[in-house]
Amino acid sequence: FIMTLRASFYLVYLENLGFSTTRIGILVAVQEGFALVFRPFLAPLMKRAGAIRILVVSLFIGGVGIGLTAVFTTFGLLLVAAALHGITPAFSQPISMIMMSASSPGESQGTAMGLRQSFNQAPLFVGPLVFGGIATYLGLRAVFAVAAVILVAASFLLLALRDRIEGPSELTAGSG
Repeated sequence: FIMTLRASFYLVYLENLGFSTTRIGILVAVQEGFALVFRPFLAPLMKRAGAIRILVVSLFIGGVGIGLTAVFTTFGLLLVAAALHGITPAFSQPISMIMMSASSPGESQGTAMGLRQSFNQAPLFVGPLVFGGIATYLGLRAVFAVAAVILVAASFLLLALRDRIEGPSELTAGSG
């Protein structure tokens, strides 16, 4: 759902702020660059802290980054927001795949991964419609504020439900 922002609304927002295509490209590249830089640390962090804790923290950090995007208007500050936002996909995407795979019986892992990919498409369809409505009635900044609230709320919900979610031993801290 939040990925919709990066694919469309973020670019429009930055263009409306008057940024050149080069600066827009740099801001997008910073998001992707931070995802690339942090992803190699996923396995050691999961062993140390556990998948759910890493997921909670990354969703929260991404929510802060997206929220700051709604507030900041200068290139330098938007670089900071982009970096924070870029941390979320570095951890959330692989952790969700690991959790899906680990919670599925061996013979059903392919089906489970296929379902995960299918369910990923629904928010990519609904997101532009929802965020488009928000942008129309409340403005582009509101889109980022709502997305920030969604990510931060999801991080707190995940934190509250972590005992129910953490099942497979390979997803918990200090194991295997």
